[in-house]
Amino acid sequence: ARARKKLAHIPIVFLTALSDDMSRLQGYRMGVDDYLPKTLPADEIIARIQGVLARRANNPTTSVESRGLRGDLQHVRLGSVLAFLEAEKKTGDLRLDNGDDNAVLRIVNGVLRDVKNLGRWNHPHDRVFELLAWSSGQFEFFALPPGSEIEGGQIDPVSVTYLLMEHARREDESAEAARRGKS
Repeated sequence: ARARKKLAHIPIVFLTALSDDMSRLQGYRMGVDDYLPKTLPADEIIARIQGVLARRANNPTTSVESRGLRGDLQHVRLGSVLAFLEAEKKTGDLRLDNGDDNAVLRIVNGVLRDVKNLGRWNHPHDRVFELLAWSSGQFEFFALPPGSEIEGGQIDPVSVTYLLMEHARREDESAEAARRGKS
């Protein structure tokens, strides 16, 4: 439907039992505006559809003009988005916004090359670890065509896999420390 100009403006909402990030990511890649679990109460379904319509009214050309991927971090975790971009060796900017905070991650051939808006952090990796912990917000990836002239970035290339593994290690250490503190 997104490929047909006459239908591209119509919001697409999936009422589904899909729960894995990769299935949802594939849907966002195809242009889905939102996912609603089948178990959602009717009044919340209506509210979420109204939200999709309001976002469309405020930015009617987003999905038509977007050359990338966008979605909700509540449905697809940032780690899954980054793993997808690394596996596909994508190049572009991944914009993140949770309403209170935002950042842009520059990805070049699937590796992290820059972080715009470090927030309270001095090191880009620490900022990425903070972003990986977000459980809500919006993401949008603006891809650049392969072979585009693009600045590499402000930081040395860093593997997304490394960042995901290091984030998991830190989360495990934090959980273990909390467990020991309660004992």
